[in-house]
Amino acid sequence: MGLGVIVVVIAIVCVFFWSGLFQFQPEEGETFWHLLHQKGHWYLEVMISGVETILFDVIVGVVGWRYLLKPYIADRQAKAIAEEHALHGIEDHDHELHESIAHARDNKPLA
Repeated sequence: MGLGVIVVVIAIVCVFFWSGLFQFQPEEGETFWHLLHQKGHWYLEVMISGVETILFDVIVGVVGWRYLLKPYIADRQAKAIAEEHALHGIEDHDHELHESIAHARDNKPLA
């Protein structure tokens, strides 16, 4: 997904600058140095960085946490609990309860 976003961004940048759809003609003697001193340029930079930050936070927060980090943490915790129970010889006395909860969660009838 990240690679796809990068490819789309590169394609948009290429179209924007080199497709000819947008004609950037500098004023007489205008250079990039002149652009640095304009307020509008910095307002645009702040807006772009804000949008990038929001998108990055959404991608990392929603996708990364939900589908990558949260399952990894849950798996590590389950393994740690199982190892601790095995170390102390603790058996799962509520096996039937856990099985019925798992079946209810999966919407499978009990056999």
